[in-house]
Amino acid sequence: MIPDSNVVNWIISPAGNCVKYVAEETFHASILHKAIINFSGMTPFIQIARQKFIEHGKDDTQLKILQKENEFLEQKAKELIVSNFHSINAHGLIGLWCALETAVEDTIVLILIKDLGAIDSW
Repeated sequence: MIPDSNVVNWIISPAGNCVKYVAEETFHASILHKAIINFSGMTPFIQIARQKFIEHGKDDTQLKILQKENEFLEQKAKELIVSNFHSINAHGLIGLWCALETAVEDTIVLILIKDLGAIDSW
């Protein structure tokens, strides 16, 4: 089922869905870029937090776990930054292409469904 296919103008629905998806994809890529940049510099903050927990006699078990996990995450984040976020951008580009392709396909399907003369003219 094509979302909002009951719209009178069959181009509006696929185009609107395409624009919506492109906006979401751009937003998600932006969030990922910022999160990765933040991960790349978390070690000092985790160390300071752990120090403060120890100074105040608090259990630092979760911070030790976070610190250990962050070693891997920070390394991968730095690799992504050096690559100029290549893999994230490549996946985003594929998503954008899919949105455009789906819009074209949905438009053709809606034309064939809603315009009975369209099939006969082929």
